[in-house]
Amino acid sequence: MDKNLISTKILSQKARLIAQNEGCPLEWFQSWPVPIFEKEQIWLIFLFFPCKGKPPSAPIIYPPRIKLKINLKGDKYIIEKMTLNIPIDQPLGTHDFSPPIDMDDFLSLEEKLWKYYDIIIMLISKKFPPNLTETERKIIIDFYKLKEKLFHKPLKSFYYNINPQFWDWIEKIAKSNND
Repeated sequence: MDKNLISTKILSQKARLIAQNEGCPLEWFQSWPVPIFEKEQIWLIFLFFPCKGKPPSAPIIYPPRIKLKINLKGDKYIIEKMTLNIPIDQPLGTHDFSPPIDMDDFLSLEEKLWKYYDIIIMLISKKFPPNLTETERKIIIDFYKLKEKLFHKPLKSFYYNINPQFWDWIEKIAKSNND
């Protein structure tokens, strides 16, 4: 990654602090980031939402209420309240880990996913390259598998709708795997 850019994990922590300073309740959960292109720059989108329970148990997920967009340098952001056409006080569903995992496994998988994010951000900065090395393909395949396990399942459509091109690219590579 460009030496001027911050890791996605650090950006996630910065996004959390920004959201809290802007009035987001501390107990709300934060989504995994979704990268987008805007004016030839990559930004990360984070959603903030109420949740009952904590991983690795099966938390109950409520609709997201806040969207934060932050650039990869971490020096610019836009935060907005979300207006949805669904009741905000009704749960979207639960996110269960199947097969179940313990907290140590959860934290280990989470750390691995953050590392993959940095590599994938570097790859998409090349505008979704069609020719990937075998190592890059394996990272994307592993990222896809971890995403399926760790991403909040009730928010799947929210994640996808932020950047369908990104998710389609990831899924195409992951599903073209012949292993």
